Amino acid sequence: CHSHRHVADTTSLVLEGEHHVLDKADPNAEYSVRKAGYFSNSPAGDTHMERGGPDGAVVLFSMQSVDGRLFEILDNDGRVINTVGVEDFARGNLR
Repeated sequence: CHSHRHVADTTSLVLEGEHHVLDKADPNAEYSVRKAGYFSNSPAGDTHMERGGPDGAVVLFSMQSVDGRLFEILDNDGRVINTVGVEDFARGNLR
């Protein structure tokens, strides 16, 4: 998954496999591994990358947005290159 920042509060639950998350705010960070059963509730604002583990992952994400925006996709310098919202999911436009 591209480097991005959630602009909505996010709840996640790993249902299957492993969910790997890299905190982009820490240049020395390594991917944290969230296994099936892991639950988190995070406020908006953290910049990260995420991917599935070796066998993939099934993760339930729940985001609550007051203005329809969910997350911002960032370039390598942390600049916003796209904002993704509820309507983008409804239309299948997630680039």
